[in-house]
Amino acid sequence: MTGIVPCRDLSTKNLIYQSSQQALADLAYFIEAMTVKYEIPDGTKWIAFGGSYSGALAAWLRAKYPHLIHGAVSASSPLLAKADFRGMPFEVKCKFRIAVLSVCIPDIPLK
Repeated sequence: MTGIVPCRDLSTKNLIYQSSQQALADLAYFIEAMTVKYEIPDGTKWIAFGGSYSGALAAWLRAKYPHLIHGAVSASSPLLAKADFRGMPFEVKCKFRIAVLSVCIPDIPLK
């Protein structure tokens, strides 16, 4: 098994590789590599744990790689996150828009 190294450093131009999809692929590779390296017996059950973003990754890992992950514990995780999530506080939504959409319009009434 050979590792996949998409870039040599974490410069801005290489941040394209820092995505949740890449994180899931990295985790799957890690499980497969450690199973081989440490001769972990077939049938060993892997469980993914996480909270917030890492909790979302745990749940997505189980969904995407059910042959590798036996179960997942996902706490306080935005599994179905979206830009117009009504339950998200205004400040978080505004920061998300600035970072992702490059615009911030205060269209959500504060309650």
